[in-house]
Amino acid sequence: MAKIYERNPDTGIIRSREAGDYGNEIVMTKLKLIKTEWYTNTSWRVLEINTEDYPEFKGLSEDEIIQLIDDKYNEGTLDDIDGPDGWSLEDMLQDADIVKDKYTNEDSQLEIETITDKKE
Repeated sequence: MAKIYERNPDTGIIRSREAGDYGNEIVMTKLKLIKTEWYTNTSWRVLEINTEDYPEFKGLSEDEIIQLIDDKYNEGTLDDIDGPDGWSLEDMLQDADIVKDKYTNEDSQLEIETITDKKE
């Protein structure tokens, strides 16, 4: 069993002893380190569409088309608008090229837990 080294707070002298010399004590044998990391990732995707390829936009002004797309996006129903290739506008936007990526608010935290064996 491993030795325990203790410093006398009054004298500063360090002495060793065997673990468990004081009877029913808890002896630390292992540590578990848990690192948590977090960040905010912002991605910019660009998709260019021809509004004439979308039947939903026929007869609408540019402002009305922009408002319709914005409303559908905010409602989570952008996939209701089908593109010319059979893909929804939501799918095409999600698959669009990322032109810029930015990571912010990066941080981390370390937790240390003891795993103990109790000597009886």
